[in-house]
Amino acid sequence: MKSRFSLHLDESRPLLDLLETLTESSPDGIAIKDTEGRLLLITPAGARALGREIESILGHIDRELFPSELASRIIESDHRVMETGMPDYDTFELHLTGSRRVYHRSSSPFRDPSGKVIGVVCIIRDLTDREQEKEKLRVDSERLARFHRALVDLERCPEESLEPMLKYILKTDARTLEVERVSLWMFAPNRAFIQCRLLYRKSKDCYEWGKRLEANDYPAYFEALEESRVIAANDARLDAQTNEFSEGYLNPLGITSMMDVPVRLHGLLAGVLCHEHIGPARLWHPEEQHFAVSIADRIEGSMLEDERWKADQEIRRLNEILEQRVAARTAQLREAIEQLDTFSYSVSHDLRAPLRAMKGFSEMLLEDFSDRPLDSIGRCYLHRIAEASVRMDLLIGDLLHYSHLSRSQIRRDPVDLRTTVESVLTSLEREIETMNAEVSVDHPLPPLLGDDVLLRKVLTNLLSNALKFAPPGIPPVVRIRAQRLGDSVRVWVIDNGIGIAPEYQERIFKVFERLDGVPDGRGTGIGLALVRKAADLMGGTVGVESEPGRGSRFVATLPGLIEEE
Repeated sequence: MKSRFSLHLDESRPLLDLLETLTESSPDGIAIKDTEGRLLLITPAGARALGREIESILGHIDRELFPSELASRIIESDHRVMETGMPDYDTFELHLTGSRRVYHRSSSPFRDPSGKVIGVVCIIRDLTDREQEKEKLRVDSERLARFHRALVDLERCPEESLEPMLKYILKTDARTLEVERVSLWMFAPNRAFIQCRLLYRKSKDCYEWGKRLEANDYPAYFEALEESRVIAANDARLDAQTNEFSEGYLNPLGITSMMDVPVRLHGLLAGVLCHEHIGPARLWHPEEQHFAVSIADRIEGSMLEDERWKADQEIRRLNEILEQRVAARTAQLREAIEQLDTFSYSVSHDLRAPLRAMKGFSEMLLEDFSDRPLDSIGRCYLHRIAEASVRMDLLIGDLLHYSHLSRSQIRRDPVDLRTTVESVLTSLEREIETMNAEVSVDHPLPPLLGDDVLLRKVLTNLLSNALKFAPPGIPPVVRIRAQRLGDSVRVWVIDNGIGIAPEYQERIFKVFERLDGVPDGRGTGIGLALVRKAADLMGGTVGVESEPGRGSRFVATLPGLIEEE
């Protein structure tokens, strides 16, 4: 036992008795000092704690062994122990061979057999490992708290649309994990490559897009994505899952460590969240990997929310379209009902009027000329019967034309307006000559998009009305002009006719509506209704500007022909 300890030559027998009770296996260092603070005894554990050999410690005082400030604290503690006879405790640090060590020291009075204090007994315990563990727990706790705050912050993020939300997520991820590059890559539909949808660079606080990686060039990495929850490559250039990127990607960018997390949508692999560290190779802690997984889950949640939002918007859009269609159909039904009411009235009035005339004149012929030949009066009766039958034929013909429009196959073809106007004027040539009318056309006439047959009906009816409704004794003067306005073409038919009062300017476009004071013979009351119906079917409108006695300006607005640049 004596060989294990070195004693000062002046030590007495009690010290030797004490040494026999000590074991070299004790993890704590034990030392004895005299009343002058000179070190009389120290165990190997104590010498190791001081980073010295036993022989270099014995016989020395505290100021020769410790830094000045620490030596003063120890001397003061020893004096307090010897004066009060009470133990004292302290914690101190030493920097040995470049490392920081933490110790706990407990000091008690050392007495001789008579109870006299002849020195101090010190027990030194190395707390470094425990302190390091405490520090590790503190760092881990702070890291977890930081991760928790980041995730809570993401949940409270005010961004609603997907792109700003993804930017916020990547920036939060990079700053929380202190990673230079964090990016989101999405798979192509055929899974042949991944495309960088968004990249955040922490040092420059900026975003980038667009790089693309082909699956065939990195088979090990893409296979790992399918099978792994996290790819944590502490040294990405050596890791078998990521070293394929070394030459073309990692080395040029200075990336040393990678941590990639698959992003899934509806249970299927849709993309990858990439963390790329620049600098010395980095160890990815389990807590950091768990945090990265939470970020990937948050990205999945944002994408699902965006899908739901788009689906809701589409449903709203379809509902609005449906409501518009219902409103349009309802308006059409109301218009149809109104037209049906008008038609019922017309059938009972307009169509029956010629029949009553034919019946009346026929009875008069039978009564007045049953026993004698027809004279001029009789022939007048026959002429009136013929006129009534012609008028009925016109009424029925216009009704058939109007009802046929709703069932017609409407075409949307380029139409040469100049050719159509010339054709209509040719068909009305006899009527124009008979009425000594003056008809002029302002050229050029722009082409439009529509149905040539329907356009002829529109122009024929407008021109016929312009000729029919001239003031008595004044030859009709009609002007035709057209102009391109944006995507539409406006066609005007301007006359010097009797004009239309404001209260009739909308009514005249309904079936069997006529102006008050105008003889029935000038029209059937269906022409302008047919004009509006035809314009509606071609995607256009028709209207009129007029004052009584000052002529009318009928205008049809129709889709223009799209000109290629």
